[in-house]
This record gives sequence, C-alpha cells and structure tokens, in this order.
Amino acid sequence: MMAVRCWLLCFLPFALALTASKLSIHSGPNCGTATSSFLHEGQPMLIKLLDNFKVATEYKKIVPGIQVIGRIYLANQPQNGDPKQQAQNWWSKVKQTILSNPDVDYWEGYNEPGNLQGAAMQWYAQFEVERMQILHSNGRKAVIGCFATGTPDVTNQTTLSYFNPAVKMAINTQSLLSVHEYGYPHMQTGYPWFCGRYRKWYNYLNQTHVGLGATKMVVTECGISNGKDGWKGDVSPQQYTAELEWYDHVLRNDSYMLGATIFLIDGTADWRVKLINGPVANMVATYMHGQH
Repeated sequence: MMAVRCWLLCFLPFALALTASKLSIHSGPNCGTATSSFLHEGQPMLIKLLDNFKVATEYKKIVPGIQVIGRIYLANQPQNGDPKQQAQNWWSKVKQTILSNPDVDYWEGYNEPGNLQGAAMQWYAQFEVERMQILHSNGRKAVIGCFATGTPDVTNQTTLSYFNPAVKMAINTQSLLSVHEYGYPHMQTGYPWFCGRYRKWYNYLNQTHVGLGATKMVVTECGISNGKDGWKGDVSPQQYTAELEWYDHVLRNDSYMLGATIFLIDGTADWRVKLINGPVANMVATYMHGQH
C-alpha cells in the first residue's frame, strides 16, 4: 500500500500538469527552444508538428499526456481520378515517415483542399475514408478535413452531407475532424462565421444524427490572418494575447473540441508576419499555466 501511495504522489503532479486551456501551438519545421519553452510553461493538451517528428518523443516527456498531430508537407494534392487509389498513393509517399514516428498520435492528409462543393466534396470524403482505413490498419489515427477558414459552406446541408461518410469513419476509427479558423484584423472579427464557425458544422452533425454526440473536432490552425497578412503591424502582442484568451473561452465551452493550435511558432522567414515567437508565446504560455 505504501508503495502504491508513493507512486501516486510521484505521478500526480504530472497528471495534473496539463492546462485546462484548449490553446496550443503549431510548430514549424525549425521547432526549437521557443517550442520547448512554451511546452514547459503552458503544458498544453496537444501540439501540431510540421515535417519534424522526431521531437515528438522529447515533447511527450516535457508534457506527459500531450496529444501530437503531424502534418507532412506535400507539394501536390491531386483531387482527381479514383479517390481510393489516390489515398493509396498518399500512403506510399508518407508510409515510412508515419510508421517510424509512433509518438505522433494523429496524421493529417491534405491541407486546405478548397471550398469543395458537390462531386468534389464527395470525392474528398471517399479519399478521407480510405485514408483513415489505411491508417487504422497500421495502428494509426487521422485528422481529416483540414478545411480553410470559411469553408466548407456550413449553410448548405447538402454540401455537408457529402462529407458525412468521412465523419462516420472518423468516429469509428477515433480520428478527428479538423478546420482552420482565422479572424482579421481581430479574431473576433466576423464571429461566429470565421472563428467559432466549427460550431455550425457540429450542430448540423448533431441535428441530423450523424455525429450522435461522438464527433471530436480540432482546430489545426488559428490566429489573426487574412491569408496574406498576419497579426504583426495590426495589433500589439498584448492585444493578440487577449484575442487568443477570448478564443480559448469559446473553445472551452465545447466538450467535443480537443483544442486549437496557434499558427505559428519556430517557423521560417516566409511566415514572419504570423510568428508568435517572443512576447506572444510567452504571454500565452503564462496564461495557460494559470488555467486549471
């Protein structure tokens, strides 16, 4: 009994370390000290990695219980031909990377496939179903969708219905449904049609009994952006942090929402207008540290 009690006392501080905040970070291929510092201080529930997956093992030591999402950049995302064959083609390109990185919990496929309608949405659903089946047969889970801000058309139930087969497979394989959410010049601008838009899709799934309360969602990119411009030059680090805290309160009202990864930390110069390295990352991590 004493041994069990000692084990609990040793383990409990780590078990309680995860923040109650649903904010986290999308780390670029150059993930380094800024990412590690954020993890140490913020103790987030998840993180998204781009093309640098060996760090997942280290990050799980820093934050026991963290969920890791991986995205492998692909220059081409063909959306024609047989969707099942295209999923197999995708697997042939990424198989070695995925199987050699078991500490990544979920794997994305295509990124921001477009504002799909009709047959294009049906095609994408079939592609995602096949991709989930491939990953599931290899002991892996998927993040599906990864739709850009403002997509898909959540006012068109026919469009959403075309993706239902993928949502159902996500439930069966414990995969996640993903969207991206940005506001500009503030995250609250256009709410709830940009940030918070995920609720409209979830409400449709429940109202039509597709999700049956089992759908799990995640926002795999978020922040202040209009596609080209980021937060720098428009708001101060303090204002951006306040916007992110506001968004966190939106997310935390929804039990089906795993969390949202802020784009971007430790990225390349191409993304400099969106990078949160420095004051924003430090202030957000401090905020998260106080959320329990």
